[in-house]
Amino acid sequence: MTKQLVILGSGGHAKSLLNVARALGYQLMAAIDPDREGETFGGQPVVASTREFEGQLETVAFAIGVGSNPLRELIFDEIKTRIPARCFPALIHPSAVVSDDCEIGPGSVLMPNSTIGPSSKIGLFCIINHNASLDHDGRMGDFSSLAPGAHTGGDVSIGTRSAVSIGASIKQGVSVGSDSVIGANAYLDRNMPDNVIAYGTPGRIIRLRDKDDPYLG
Repeated sequence: MTKQLVILGSGGHAKSLLNVARALGYQLMAAIDPDREGETFGGQPVVASTREFEGQLETVAFAIGVGSNPLRELIFDEIKTRIPARCFPALIHPSAVVSDDCEIGPGSVLMPNSTIGPSSKIGLFCIINHNASLDHDGRMGDFSSLAPGAHTGGDVSIGTRSAVSIGASIKQGVSVGSDSVIGANAYLDRNMPDNVIAYGTPGRIIRLRDKDDPYLG
């Protein structure tokens, strides 16, 4: 039986997520985006709410197609009492290289050509983007992300909602706190606390940030 999927979101990340889902045999039923209700996405309608699908939890899977880490968490928090977490499968593109003993949380997505090393642990609703890699014993907190071409050495920890931007690299053994952003093409060779923006080679703290500060765009 064809697997049915509803995507929350209809922007750029939702398009990439749909590409992964279709490679896994999912069929898109609809996208949820109240700001684009009445439009189409992936050949299916954009609707305002998940409510019409909530009676189909045994046959329909859900995915959050939103690239912003804190916003992805906010969306999940708003609907988790109505839609059980078991309906948010991890989506792993067939070209991704994933070691056998990894843990990958519900709702996380691994884009084409991403790589996850042995004994790594990926939390809920994480994004490992195109050509990104998390080496052995890596840890990603819930709602964190690796952008395209971002790479870590072994035993790296990335905190909840933190984002490692395009082309950035993190040295083995380094930890990044929660709600922090590592800028594009940075090389991080030291630990970073919560709530900072860091970039450069080597990476340095540039300023503090609030949890909900935008970091994309």
